[in-house]
Amino acid sequence: MENFVKNYLININLAIIIVLILTVPNVAITEFQINISQFIDDYLFGDIGLVSLDRPFMSKVIANYIIISAVLSGVLCSFINFFEGEFSFGGVLILLVCFIIALYWSVLSNHIVIPPEKPYIRIAKNSLVFYGICVAGCFCFLSIGITTIISLLRKTKSFIELIK
Repeated sequence: MENFVKNYLININLAIIIVLILTVPNVAITEFQINISQFIDDYLFGDIGLVSLDRPFMSKVIANYIIISAVLSGVLCSFINFFEGEFSFGGVLILLVCFIIALYWSVLSNHIVIPPEKPYIRIAKNSLVFYGICVAGCFCFLSIGITTIISLLRKTKSFIELIK
């Protein structure tokens, strides 16, 4: 089980994100979709994270999936010792900065995803690929950041117990 989680957990979550991007409709039309949207608003996190103005229902579903699965993946990976060996200060610093940025984009803000309009970036304004890359990056950095923080806390706790 430990090897399965180490090798496939992030890949499975990224595949689920791709499936959600391809299957969830842009706007809630049916009664079932409206009920799902209402459930997300009432019992989960509502409209948070990376919001697509062209796809409000899809971005709501995916943002809530990312928050929940990133936390669960991070906690699970931290308890199976996903990172073996010692942490370098620079590596931890880079991971924590990326985690804070992903946390801000995924949880603390309603950041509207709009691709930059540069002639050398040939991406359409409402591109699913660009949205998917942003969402996948946030998921990866959130789950890896949570794993790093919990692993560091566990090592700090064992270090403090060792000193006593």
